[in-house]
Amino acid sequence: MKKLLSFFSALSVGICSSLCFLCVTNAGAFESKGNLVILGDSISSGYGLSADEYNYGQILGEYLDYDVDNFAVSGLTTSGLVDKLNEQEVKDSVTEADIIVVSIGGNDFINSARDVFSAKFGDVGSLTDFHEIFNIISKDTNTALAVLGSLNVKEFRTACNIAIENITNISNTISSLNPDAIVVFQNIYDPFQINQEKYDSYINGNATNKLGFLGIKRAVYYNICTQNTYEKLPASFNVRLKDAVGSARIADVYGAFTSDEINEGDLTLPYGHTSYFTNVFSSQDRDFHPNQKGHLEIASAVLEELDINPAVNRTMRAVYNKLSDSEKGAYPEQRAGIMKSYADVLSPIAKGDCTDDNIIDAADASAVLALYSEDASSNQELEIDKNLFVAIDVNGDNIIDAADASTILAYYAKEAANENPIWDELI
Repeated sequence: MKKLLSFFSALSVGICSSLCFLCVTNAGAFESKGNLVILGDSISSGYGLSADEYNYGQILGEYLDYDVDNFAVSGLTTSGLVDKLNEQEVKDSVTEADIIVVSIGGNDFINSARDVFSAKFGDVGSLTDFHEIFNIISKDTNTALAVLGSLNVKEFRTACNIAIENITNISNTISSLNPDAIVVFQNIYDPFQINQEKYDSYINGNATNKLGFLGIKRAVYYNICTQNTYEKLPASFNVRLKDAVGSARIADVYGAFTSDEINEGDLTLPYGHTSYFTNVFSSQDRDFHPNQKGHLEIASAVLEELDINPAVNRTMRAVYNKLSDSEKGAYPEQRAGIMKSYADVLSPIAKGDCTDDNIIDAADASAVLALYSEDASSNQELEIDKNLFVAIDVNGDNIIDAADASTILAYYAKEAANENPIWDELI
């Protein structure tokens, strides 16, 4: 047994020393199955994500094995997208697309609010920042509340009319360019749908914040987000979107970020999960753009609308696996099962079985070494079947490196010693 363990140790050292310089992240130059085009604003562009994070377009592209053209521009309005669809590069890409996903409309309302607040308070900067919003309200609460009331009954209704008219044109333009493409528009989530803990911590203890929260939530909920209709109120953006997009589909991002029953009797009561899917109460700038979990959830909502069966994938799996145990535990209950069904799909090849012989042994670790030592210095993109990649990426980080080979060896050592190894305990 000592000789066997000594062999494992020596082989592990050899693998680590041979592969320490090599970290394969681009393995899997798969033949594209189609073309995905992303259109829209900062949500689609991945605003706020770090360099090592993935926007929902990247997640979807890898999931579907599609080439991705992302033409999203932070700050883009519906009028801006109407113009962008006249650009030749965009028109050519839309014409060749199999699937087109659109996120647009939010900036129409943000710009409308900024114009009204700026008229009263001067340049107000970013209105995607909760700090800025509540700072404005605290400066002159009565004036700010009057502005919020005006947004609710006037400016947001005007912005909604313009946005819906433009989206009708956008949908018609896309259809005329490519009548065969599957087109999915996203509805708008409510950035003020926060949970009880965040509400009590940041809103409920401050009377001014509470008044401001109620005022802006009323304007946003009734004019933009609600999917209900009311006898004495104009239909919201999300309700009108269904007719504006014609035969296109709608990914219910609003529902994905909400997931709870709505208490229309008291809109100050929290009922949503935006504080989980954005960094609105966890980052310094309190920005309510989607964080990495938010982009993961948007990708899930789009896959759900496309009626895509769960499949072996790398990027969504890696993003989900990177979540801490506490983050996974806090994933909104109504969506957690759906997310897991898409992200956590097992490869038909047994985990760690690089040789695909239904046995986990030193040969598998050696095969990993041989596979990635070949032409290592050439920096060529390695072509590896996705099922095999997922099987040998045993720690689920979307990288094949020495850690995977060493973990495979550790698994074999425990199995040879009849210790019933468990992968999760070795990672």
